[in-house]
This record gives sequence, C-alpha cells and structure tokens, in this order.
Amino acid sequence: MIVKNRWYGPAVQRSLDRQISQRVYAAGRTFVEQLKANIGRPSPEPSKPGEYPRLDTGDLYRSISGVMNRQGLTYIAGTDVEYSQNIEAIRPHLVRTLKEASPRMRRAFKNG
Repeated sequence: MIVKNRWYGPAVQRSLDRQISQRVYAAGRTFVEQLKANIGRPSPEPSKPGEYPRLDTGDLYRSISGVMNRQGLTYIAGTDVEYSQNIEAIRPHLVRTLKEASPRMRRAFKNG
C-alpha cells in the first residue's frame, strides 16, 4: 500500500489569514458604528460631564474612522481631531463605547 501525503499548509494559511482579517474588520467596523451612534446625537445643549459628547460642529463625528493594518490582524479606530483627548477626559466615549460594544464586536468577529 502506497500512501501519498499532500501538504496544503500555505493555502490553508492564506485562507485562515483572509478569514481572520475579515473577522477583525467586522469587529472594528462594529466599534466605529457604535461610537458614531453614541456621539452623533444632536442637541441644542452641550452634554454634561460623564455623558457622551453630543453633536455640535460635527467635526469629531466626521473624523472617526478605522483602518486595518497590512497584516489584517489589527483594526485601528479613533479620531485625529486635536481636542478629542480633552473631550475623552471629561466625556469618556472611546473606552466606554469599547466596553458597550464588546459583546457585539465578539459576535461580529465570530460571524465574520
């Protein structure tokens, strides 16, 4: 009896990398969507300390984005608005949204 083995390692690795990348992207997009929902509520009054920032000029809202790294294993989300760190200190929205969105992000990662 002759047994032949075929090695599909590189093809399997490419397939796994693609699936992981799609799942990381889905989880990252879930976070960005939730963050935009949390800070995208217009109001004639400013938010109070501890609340999500409310929509005023829309600069912070429009600046929120995310991008995958080249390897597809990391999704970086946030904003490049200079004053965002000051807002985060008084009206936490990034870490708070991450905690809030974590269950949905896990589902998005699981389902791809």
